[in-house]
Amino acid sequence: MQTIEEFAEQVRALQKMLALANTGHMEEYAFAAVEHLTLSLLQQGKAAGLPESEALRTAAAVFQDLISIAENLGWPLSTEIENVIGQMNATGIRLRESGQRKPSRPLAQAPKDPPEFSIFVDESGSASFDEVIQPVLCLVGAIVKDQVKPQFERASDELLTKYRLSGDTEFHASEFLAASPDDGDLARLDVDERYRLLREFLTLGMQYVHGLHHLGMLKSMVQPAYRQKMLAQGLNPYTHTIVWFIITLDRACLRITMPGVYKYFYDRTDAYKKDIGRIFRALAQIPNERLRLFGLKGTPVMLESHRSRLIQLADVAGYFLNRHHQLDIPAIKPRQELEKHRSKVYEMYELMKPKIVDYLGKDLHITVDWKALADFSLRRQPPQWRPPVPGPRR
Repeated sequence: MQTIEEFAEQVRALQKMLALANTGHMEEYAFAAVEHLTLSLLQQGKAAGLPESEALRTAAAVFQDLISIAENLGWPLSTEIENVIGQMNATGIRLRESGQRKPSRPLAQAPKDPPEFSIFVDESGSASFDEVIQPVLCLVGAIVKDQVKPQFERASDELLTKYRLSGDTEFHASEFLAASPDDGDLARLDVDERYRLLREFLTLGMQYVHGLHHLGMLKSMVQPAYRQKMLAQGLNPYTHTIVWFIITLDRACLRITMPGVYKYFYDRTDAYKKDIGRIFRALAQIPNERLRLFGLKGTPVMLESHRSRLIQLADVAGYFLNRHHQLDIPAIKPRQELEKHRSKVYEMYELMKPKIVDYLGKDLHITVDWKALADFSLRRQPPQWRPPVPGPRR
């Protein structure tokens, strides 16, 4: 027969497991698994002969934890858990409840598998060292759960309807902020209205994305010797940035998508399509495990921007992150045209800042071989010299 002390020890172990979990990023399928463990523990205590009132009172602490997590994250508790909470209330065990959680559903209907994610990538800036008007090349990836993609597409279209624009209108920051947009439908709005719409679109996007990853190259700061090294590696500013971007993106995703996987989508670029494919294939086959992509599912997919509001979101985010780099780095003297938009750039950056992911924190930096990353090459490597194997003695 189980004693109440043994039962209490099991309850504390379950609480400790919850405390160790990052409940701010806990996925609903993992939460449902904890609900199942809690119910099983309670059932085992009753089966072992513990008085029901004592078992409920001892388990109340973990039920309080479940309530707090569900209310903080806006999730429903299972019907089974809610029934036990009702029993506790009936026996005088009071739990703190705000009533903000969603209506319950049976535990059998809870998610059972980790969600899958997609990453939508676009670049901002020029890939040429000779082009000085755009001193920064920036890549941005919007990380989003697959299940919310259709909702975001619909909400984006509703924004266009609100401003009396055609559903064919694409969100591109440079076009929206131009003095005279090429899109005749868009030109009906003045520049202030277009900026408000763009800000609403970015605000909407930040409600749906799990994270934003960005990486920029300040081209004027790249020394001639390093430029020559890039060329010798079969790389240029764009492909070099892509290599660093996808490795650091993959590590940033460890804290977001694990144990799930992600798919990689990028805006159409005919000039670099083959190079992007070669880079991903090289990283898939590379012997160095600290340069492997842990979470990638399948192969990268090129998308036309008009087919994806999330590619358009990456475009808008990239536009303002690029210009934030230019305004925020002392080595760059911003152009007068950019200075006029300083307040807008900083306003948009503040909208995105909470979603920008950290690929170095939580010891993630040790998962990358940084020297090998700097030496990554798309050219065929010469065979390494190995000492001869001694033959049989005569």
